[in-house]
Amino acid sequence: MKKTTKKIWLVLVIITIILICGGCKPSEDPVEEAYNVSFVAAIANNNPVLDTAGIKELTMLPQAAGSTYSGIIADATPSIICEGMIPDFSDRGYSEDMIERAKSSVAADIIGQLNAACPDSDEVDIAAATSLAVRKIRTNEVDGRKNLLVYYGSGLSTTGLINMVKVPVSVLDVDASTAYLAENMDLDLSGISVIWYCCGDVAGSEQDPLNEKERKVLKEFYKTWFTNMGADDVTFMENTPLNGTYAFNCHVSAVKTEGTQSGLSAKVVDFEEVEETEKEKILIETFADGGILTFDEQSVSFLPDSTEIANPEAAMESLSYVVSYMKTHPEFLLLVCGTTTSAGEQTSCIAFSEKRSQAIRSLLVEKAGIDESRIMIIGCGWSSCLYVEDRDPEGNLDEHAVLNRSVKLLDYNSDAAMEIIQSLEV
Repeated sequence: MKKTTKKIWLVLVIITIILICGGCKPSEDPVEEAYNVSFVAAIANNNPVLDTAGIKELTMLPQAAGSTYSGIIADATPSIICEGMIPDFSDRGYSEDMIERAKSSVAADIIGQLNAACPDSDEVDIAAATSLAVRKIRTNEVDGRKNLLVYYGSGLSTTGLINMVKVPVSVLDVDASTAYLAENMDLDLSGISVIWYCCGDVAGSEQDPLNEKERKVLKEFYKTWFTNMGADDVTFMENTPLNGTYAFNCHVSAVKTEGTQSGLSAKVVDFEEVEETEKEKILIETFADGGILTFDEQSVSFLPDSTEIANPEAAMESLSYVVSYMKTHPEFLLLVCGTTTSAGEQTSCIAFSEKRSQAIRSLLVEKAGIDESRIMIIGCGWSSCLYVEDRDPEGNLDEHAVLNRSVKLLDYNSDAAMEIIQSLEV
């Protein structure tokens, strides 16, 4: 059970009555049809304080008799804050004023529970909270009734399957990450409309704000994720008024903004798929953003089952833009990562891929004159976070194996490099 603050919500109740009743008069925008809704609220530090009066799907709830609802807190251990069904007061012999007061009482109870909730664990887990919310929707759904999944919070998830501390929004690979999440979470959002308040809005001094590009990517990430899981539609409520900041004892990790890389699904650019006229631009952007350039076994090829480069001249041509970048950025340090498929013993694959990385370094030193001290190498085999699952259900190598037969280049001082090294240590 979540802890709740033991305060008297007199002012809240009065405000709610005014907002919902309009002074005990029928709502100007009544909701006649019942609906089924789950509210997911990031009631946690670094998030704007929940503005219950600003969520239409919440304030109109008491007007729709028979509606079912659940409120879920999205901390590291998501749980249900409140749940129930809106009573129908029309058949109880109440006067119009009595009905409106009863509805206001219901609203005050729901809002009071939401506003009184506080986290009992650090961090924010959007994925786990979403799983719980969808389960509640499916439990309460009725044929022909609208299903709503409503979020309130920044959208910065700091733990679980969506860990933006490890993978900041600025370098998030939207397509790869959302495809992975949709497949592994196996949630069905068909027949559900998603509405999000305050996505991209942060609060407090511990979390740096997102720039416009990051806010756009964050919304694109969630919209793509929900769509991949079958949601009917996704709406972001813009210009939501912010209502202060939280100061709980449970501290949420700050997400880095601008130019950091790590974790979820770091942006990997297949350099050979880039148009020739775009290569210089893409390379500069990728290195600057802490991304990863990958060269497949055709562009930088090795002799079969060997660590010897098959065609050094062709390999140098493929690496020419990297050489040019290093010569114009003398402070840049390059990390060369060799990777393999899982067709081999773990330790031997690491050693084998390290020798291939060494061959790339020797090529850049001998053919391009790059100072050896500026090129770091590492053998990842199939043991690092760069590894892509390459076995089918029968245990045979599948079409993804080619993704592991590659050489990957990145900024040695980037978060992605640290993540790769740490994943090998683990």
